This record gives sequence, structure tokens and C-alpha cells, in this order.
Amino acid sequence: MTVRQTLTTALKTKTPGKRLPEQSHKKQFVDEFLDVLTKMYGLTKQVETVVGNAFIRGISGGERKRLSIAEQMATRSSINMWDGSTRGLDASSALDYVKSLRVQTNLLKKATMVSIYQAVSSAFSHSIND
Repeated sequence: MTVRQTLTTALKTKTPGKRLPEQSHKKQFVDEFLDVLTKMYGLTKQVETVVGNAFIRGISGGERKRLSIAEQMATRSSINMWDGSTRGLDASSALDYVKSLRVQTNLLKKATMVSIYQAVSSAFSHSIND
């Protein structure tokens, strides 16, 4: 699946029954939310790229983490829990990931619980000070 297909599937399963009047069609809601998510998480250039797996080359590890966050955001859950989600990321990508979670938490006013192993101090301080 591509990034677009992954997010579209997540959005279609969680499209609210009652939408704004200008978003009367489900497809319009999905397209607009998809655009917002890809811009917010820096995935606009990768939207037609295959996600990939161990056998198929796809988006990078950092992009895959951001896609997971975007997919989680599409579900509009009340509580988000992430365990060991920075494993395999370099320090810069891990910090970007923590910042993305902070943006999501603040924007949606949701609870987010994260366990990060061997976090750099900037990731920890950023997560509690914003």
C-alpha cells in the first residue's frame, strides 16, 4: 500500500457521520483530512510511495513513524499509547517524532503516553515543557 492508501483506509473507517456543511460528502472529508495529515507530518512528497516492508523498499523509518502517528490521529482516539516507538531511529528522527506527538496531543487535547528508551535529554525536555 502507498502512504495515500494507508491514510485513506484509516480515514474512511473513522469518518464522522455528522460533518461540517461544506464537507457533506465523505470523499471530500477524507481528501481534506488526508491533505492536512500529509502536510502536518511532512509526508506530501511520499504520498504515492509504497510503505514497504522487510522485502519491499519503501519510505524511510522516520517517515514510517510519522505515518503511524498520522494513522493514529485519523482514528481520533481519546488516549494514545506508544511503547518503544523510537527504536531504530537516530536522535534527530526521535526528536522529530516526540515533537509530532506533542503537536498531536496539544492540537486534539488528548492523552498521550510514551515510553522511550535511551532518550536524548532534548526529547524528554521538549515532551514535558511545551
